[in-house]
Amino acid sequence: MSFTCQTNHHLCQLVEAVSGSSGISTERLRQLLPCGSCHGSESQVLALSGVRLGSHERRILLAAAMADHNHRVVPSPASGRSAAEAHRRAQRKLAGAGLVSLKQVLTGNGRLRRKTGVRLTPLGQAVVEKVGEELAAGKPIRWQKYQPALVSDVRRPLDELVASFKEAVEDYRNMIRF
Repeated sequence: MSFTCQTNHHLCQLVEAVSGSSGISTERLRQLLPCGSCHGSESQVLALSGVRLGSHERRILLAAAMADHNHRVVPSPASGRSAAEAHRRAQRKLAGAGLVSLKQVLTGNGRLRRKTGVRLTPLGQAVVEKVGEELAAGKPIRWQKYQPALVSDVRRPLDELVASFKEAVEDYRNMIRF
């Protein structure tokens, strides 16, 4: 099966390398591929040059769960409708930039409530590690200064990507058997 990379429009090397990926729908392949650690990460890093992070975005980035942890609910700093909307807007902005992933989680002791959990993506975690002091201090972030380091932190070698994708395909195949 051939699959075209959404970033560079070449045939995806991972799909070509993993023989078990044939017979899986294109949409499911897109979900299984580790694009955030491949060419997609480079385009996301380059797209950061136009992103300005306000106080809400900085607070969310610093409080979000790490990339390898479960999603964490980051509460709004103030009560009220406008504060809640500003908080949701900041979460969506960070997700659109590829810095966090959002997921509905159930919270509460006696009454279960559905809230939005936040987890850093690999790119988001690299950003927090590289510019965490600037985020906390509220200083402007000069993205061009950090772009080469961010690309090298996020992009993984091809053999690691193939192994990760192969494992994801095998897990998916085992899941649909049951």
